[in-house]
Amino acid sequence: MMDQGRDAILDQLAYLVDELDMQRPLLAALPADRLTLTHVGSSDSIRDRYLQMLEAEITRHLPEATQRAGLEDVPTVTVTVEPDADAEWLVGELSRVRGVLTRHMARIDPWPDALTEYLYGIVLEDANALRDVAEQFYEMRS
Repeated sequence: MMDQGRDAILDQLAYLVDELDMQRPLLAALPADRLTLTHVGSSDSIRDRYLQMLEAEITRHLPEATQRAGLEDVPTVTVTVEPDADAEWLVGELSRVRGVLTRHMARIDPWPDALTEYLYGIVLEDANALRDVAEQFYEMRS
């Protein structure tokens, strides 16, 4: 694959961290109990969505991307989520784990087509999850 396409995918993976950083002021401005409420048309709270993204990153994205890259060394990432972990903590851990994935994928050369397709799927998942979170923030504005 051309370096330009590889770099674009890596940039998109890193974009999740940028977007999460932009959401931090919104998280800080809302009472924690509002972040655990579900909203119209959703069965998940904002906290639930962040938790689902973190779990997907650790249990699916990192191992699957490593396998598709032809590597055997899945980076060890330890996250212990306490039942009362707040959304801001989850965002911090999600950013940290995404950083591990992005740095791990940046080492890959050559870049297999199967990896590109898989990582593009992760980017689409991110976009959908971030859209859902943004809609929930919008609903809470009043």
